[in-house]
Amino acid sequence: MKLMKRCLLLAWLVLAVPAFAQPISALRDEIARLEVEHVKQMQALIEKKNEQLRAADTIANEQRFRAQEQAVAFALQAAEKAVTKAELAAEKRFESVNEFRNQLKDQTGTFITRNEMWGWLVALIMMAFSAWNVLSSYIRSQKGISK
Repeated sequence: MKLMKRCLLLAWLVLAVPAFAQPISALRDEIARLEVEHVKQMQALIEKKNEQLRAADTIANEQRFRAQEQAVAFALQAAEKAVTKAELAAEKRFESVNEFRNQLKDQTGTFITRNEMWGWLVALIMMAFSAWNVLSSYIRSQKGISK
C-alpha cells in the first residue's frame, strides 16, 4: 500500500511540478522501478498465500486419510464381529441338526428290523395254524362224543 502511495505521489510530481530538478525520464524510470517492486511484493504475497493454502490442503488430506483409516478399521471390526456371530449361529444350528440326527439314529436302533418282523409273522402264522388244528381236532372229538 505504501508503495502504491509513493507511485501516485511520483506521478503527481511528474505531472504537477514540471520544474523538478530531475528530468522526466528519470522520474518515469523511478515510477517503473516502483511499479516493478510493487508487483514483486504482490507476487511474494501471493506465493506466501499459496504456500499457506498448500499446507492447509496437506493437513486436510492427512486428516481425511486418518478418518478413512479409522472408518476402515471400524468396518473390519464390525465385519469380524458379524462373522463370529454367524459362525456361532451356524454352529448352534448344526448342533441341533446333529442332535436330531442322533435322535433318529437312536429311534432307528429301537425299531424292529424287517427280518425280525418276518420271523415274528411266520411264527404267528404257524401258531395260528397250530391253534386251528388243535381247535378243529377238539371240535371233531366233541362231535364224535355227541354222536
